[in-house]
Amino acid sequence: MAKLNTRTRLKEMRERQDHELRADIEKLRKEFFDLRLKGATEAVANPARFREIRKDIARCETLLRERALGVRSQKTLSPKTTGSK
Repeated sequence: MAKLNTRTRLKEMRERQDHELRADIEKLRKEFFDLRLKGATEAVANPARFREIRKDIARCETLLRERALGVRSQKTLSPKTTGSK
């Protein structure tokens, strides 16, 4: 998987639905747990991944909280029309 910069990741996260963000959080927490478990028994190939996972979880939770408070609404993706008839 190609590494995306923070702005690109955040933009993609904002386009996701709430249920998709919650699924992402679950997946990231499982990955974080597995990585911690692996780190306790052997050397981790990329220790910076711990930080990336924690920050991605925080980003998802922040987006969900913003939507819950109404700070930012969930954008609904609709097809754009490219001309009138």
